[in-house]
Amino acid sequence: GTWLAPEVNFEPSQQRTDGKIDVNSAFVGDYKQFPGMFPTAAGKIASHGPYNSVEDIYKIKGLTDHDVKIFKKYQKEFTALPPGRMF
Repeated sequence: GTWLAPEVNFEPSQQRTDGKIDVNSAFVGDYKQFPGMFPTAAGKIASHGPYNSVEDIYKIKGLTDHDVKIFKKYQKEFTALPPGRMF
């Protein structure tokens, strides 16, 4: 079908692909659906980046073992769309 948007608002939380969360544009609150992600691990993803791939989230400085475990648990739910679509 045709999807017409009279106003393109570019809400990052609507940039989902296949129900996945885009690590480059998701808000911290978008991660609430994943138990254990919010707010700490989600905040680390949201405040770093941009990421070229989902695996880049493991390069964030200061991750705890818990963060890494949580990222691994939900990694398949994330995607990394090309950053810089905001202009």
